[in-house]
Amino acid sequence: MPWRATKAESCVLQTAGRGHYLHHELVEPRRSDPRGPIGNDILAPAPPLQSITDAQFDPLALAYAAASLRAGHWLIPAFHAAIDEGLENGHDDPQSFRLTE
Repeated sequence: MPWRATKAESCVLQTAGRGHYLHHELVEPRRSDPRGPIGNDILAPAPPLQSITDAQFDPLALAYAAASLRAGHWLIPAFHAAIDEGLENGHDDPQSFRLTE
């Protein structure tokens, strides 16, 4: 099912972007600023240095390899934050993901 999960897909690419992205969501510790509006986690203090657990990495790597195999070539990983950069109400995740680990 070609769902849209970034602002770039839904607001910029629209139907031209359908089915060109494979999305993975990982749970990260997030906190909202109690002085701000509900759901304002963009204002949250900096997350831990590595907020993705080791138990999340192996299934993520397996899903990436399986999706690449199905596509017939290695897919290009990208973060929601990078794809939505500069767009109003764009995604800011992941906040603490190190590619070197």
